[in-house]
Amino acid sequence: MKFSLILGEEYEGEVVIYAKEENATVSAIRAICEKEEKNIVGYSDGGIYTLSPYEIDCFVSEKDQLFAYTAVGKLRIKSRLSKIEEDLPSCFIRINQSCIANLNMIERFDASFSGTLGVIFKNGYRDYVSRRNLKKVKERIGI
Repeated sequence: MKFSLILGEEYEGEVVIYAKEENATVSAIRAICEKEEKNIVGYSDGGIYTLSPYEIDCFVSEKDQLFAYTAVGKLRIKSRLSKIEEDLPSCFIRINQSCIANLNMIERFDASFSGTLGVIFKNGYRDYVSRRNLKKVKERIGI
């Protein structure tokens, strides 16, 4: 399959595919294009922030409230973790019952002798991968 990319200020952003038939690659591209990126609104004492999902390190549910950890800091999100998870791009993965992580914002993983996998984000926040999600996370990161 050939690939061409043409960039310019005059282009609005359109994907055109010429193919003999729809295959897995074309279907995947269609799914990406049809899933509109939704900005996420975060609240803090200092104001209201509109964030792209790619700016968020992780979402953490704490005491019946949802927070987004970002470079700006910890922001309150007025939504539920399960609802946010439905709308996130594929670079996000649930690492435990209360945390969804952006794989692009993970600095490193720490493996312990007990078999748990710790996660250290670029902003310094630490969490862990639950045993239930360990296999899925290892597959996604290629371990």
